[in-house]
Amino acid sequence: MTLSHSLSSASIQFGILFVRFLRPLRVTLCSGLALCLATAPAAAFMQPVTAAAQAQAGAQSDVIQSIRVEGTERIEPETVISYLNLNKGDDATPDKINAALKSLYATGLFGNISLAMDNGTLVVHVAENPVLDRVTFEGNDAISKDDLEKEVQLKARMVYTLPRVQRDVQRILDLYRKSGRFAATVDPKIVKLPQNRVDLVFEIHEGDRTGVRSIDFIGNNHFSASDLREVISTRETAWWRFFSSTDYYDPDRMNYDKELLRRFYLNAGYVDFRVVSAVAELTPDRNDFFVTFSLDEGPRYKFGKITIDSKIKGLDAATLRQYLDVHQGDWYSADKIEKSIAKMMAALGDHQYAFATVVPNPDRHKDTHTVDLNFTIKQGARVFVGRININGNTNTVDKVIRRQMLLAEGDPFNATALHKSEQNLKDLGFFSDVKVKPVDGAQPDRANIDVDVKEKSTGEVMIGAGYSSTDGPLGDFSISQHNFMGQGEDARIGATVSGLTKQIDTSFTDPYFLDRNLSAGVDLYASQSDYQVYSSYNVNSAGATFHVGYPLSDEIRQRLNYSFHGDQILNVPSTASLYIIDQAGTTTTSSVGQTLTYDTRDSKLNPTLGFITHLDTDIAGAGGSRKWFRVKVGGTQYYPIADKWIISGTAEAGQIWGLDGPTKLNERFFLGGDTLRGFQYAGIGPRDLSSPYQDALGGTQFARGTVDLGMPTPLPEEFGIRAHLFSDVGMLGRSDETPIPGDTIANDSSLHLSAGVGITWDSPFGPIRLDYAEPIIYKSYDLIQHVNFSFGTKF
Repeated sequence: MTLSHSLSSASIQFGILFVRFLRPLRVTLCSGLALCLATAPAAAFMQPVTAAAQAQAGAQSDVIQSIRVEGTERIEPETVISYLNLNKGDDATPDKINAALKSLYATGLFGNISLAMDNGTLVVHVAENPVLDRVTFEGNDAISKDDLEKEVQLKARMVYTLPRVQRDVQRILDLYRKSGRFAATVDPKIVKLPQNRVDLVFEIHEGDRTGVRSIDFIGNNHFSASDLREVISTRETAWWRFFSSTDYYDPDRMNYDKELLRRFYLNAGYVDFRVVSAVAELTPDRNDFFVTFSLDEGPRYKFGKITIDSKIKGLDAATLRQYLDVHQGDWYSADKIEKSIAKMMAALGDHQYAFATVVPNPDRHKDTHTVDLNFTIKQGARVFVGRININGNTNTVDKVIRRQMLLAEGDPFNATALHKSEQNLKDLGFFSDVKVKPVDGAQPDRANIDVDVKEKSTGEVMIGAGYSSTDGPLGDFSISQHNFMGQGEDARIGATVSGLTKQIDTSFTDPYFLDRNLSAGVDLYASQSDYQVYSSYNVNSAGATFHVGYPLSDEIRQRLNYSFHGDQILNVPSTASLYIIDQAGTTTTSSVGQTLTYDTRDSKLNPTLGFITHLDTDIAGAGGSRKWFRVKVGGTQYYPIADKWIISGTAEAGQIWGLDGPTKLNERFFLGGDTLRGFQYAGIGPRDLSSPYQDALGGTQFARGTVDLGMPTPLPEEFGIRAHLFSDVGMLGRSDETPIPGDTIANDSSLHLSAGVGITWDSPFGPIRLDYAEPIIYKSYDLIQHVNFSFGTKF
């Protein structure tokens, strides 16, 4: 039979432990020569000890002839004696007995201790604290058992003590408060077991999350409360924030909000800004908090004189002015100062000034509300990279992270290379958070680098959907792992099913083949395509592509590939265009090619600045039955026109030449769908108007362009919803067919134009995009598609 006891009514022996530590001990001699313990006010021990008292104490002391330990169960008597710091032959004075007691209690092994002298024998009687058999949790729904076990310090087979339990209770409460549950309570209980063992059960009453009912600002004269609510990370509680925890009260987040406000005002020119107070008041129903920030904005400042001084011999400071983002008369901005410093540091590093530093020296003038700014360039201390410490990579192996670092141990320290290394790690897409920061090394001229990463799921299930006025619903499904086995390798298998196409494909790419900056991979596919709707034929294809890629510089990369595939054009009805009937049959293609890419984007995942351009060339004829030469060139430019307003422009063109006769249908270009919104895939271009279904013939040359403006919406930024305005333009011509007399082939390479709107949502289920496009310039025989919808999810 086991008994459960609440710690609020725990046995007195645990209370004795606290009494002995909280109040001084007094040792007196009792009858029978037993040493008894009592407590006394601390002031009593501040009284001077008289000579008579000392003589009496000396007379009452005894010599320890032997030591006997009683009451032990698991602990050896010799272990207890070792903690006493008393030996045979020592005098049993009150001070020594007091010190022995404190030493035994300090071990935390005992709940009760008594010492007594019996005819020269020091009798030590102890009551051992129980040992934990299990530590369990009850009532924890919001926080998992694994997370709670990581937080508490008590584990199975450890000695049970009340102070340890109380500290773990506080740790659990702190964990719940961080998740917004300030009403949570924890009631620790013990279940007694045989052999002085106990089970510890933390009974948790989680309560509801404590939300934020309102966020108000006092003293905000220049910015509205709604503007400032978008600046801070805390949000007001709302039903639609069920996927977010930012609308629950967290005092640590409020401290972070104070810093966000300070940065915001400082970047807007309010140099004297300060947060007077940040107060959270519990609502009367104790369910939410009222949060109030009191602000002192102060006046707005502009930049005054901007100067650059060089303390480095041979360095002309005037050459650095081109890198400044700050100008006299502009509103003061701390961000612009930081960007100017970063650009100058990068330029200095390019000119072999590896240890140069840029120090901003602001001089504030309160009378004119201006800030003069002087940048001082001086030779800094020679600092080299010491150790590179990588933390948090529970799945990704170290070498995958280290190969993205532009600094190695022993290199001269370079802040620009450090920042670029951090961006490289973010661009991998393997981590939800990346922080790369320098810390002091073991020597003054050494700086260690701490790389802290937080792994995220790199597996992905993508589900795409769309709608076509002719094809109806369509979908595709793929499973991919972008960090296969933690080695940074990319593996994928996918399938596409629609009214037109059925395809399965798989691919594998090692971005650092043989541990070199050389990517290598293979792609395999098999497909069945039904083009009866717009071209009156089907195509079955299967093939493989082998590819390798390598960098030519920091921005330029080249990829070489070899492909072999077989294609069969079949199921061509007698009513089809004669030009399609003539192409029925099976062909094989063996081709080699290359892709040259120039990339200056600030981020590969979410670019806001820079451009990427590519040149593709392929030639077929080294084996197989087909011979042709193909060229494609294109690029995309990104540019921020305002905060979170990004405009991008894309242009692409291509042409294919048949080297042993006309090109085949499956070798030509088709435009529409994603490549020209507002039109169905293969919805524009050369077409046999004489055939019953006006079959599309494809083109041997194309050109297209897109302008897209991405912008924030009135909805809260945390929704992850952005709006888009776009316009697409394109042309597709030259079908490579010789018209039969009497046939009409639309082959005029005419320009097509569309415009539309769209929204993107970075939802918890994955990215979702919805576009609506309206054709503006088109032909009567073009195939129109207004709506395109896609979504995906990640695991």
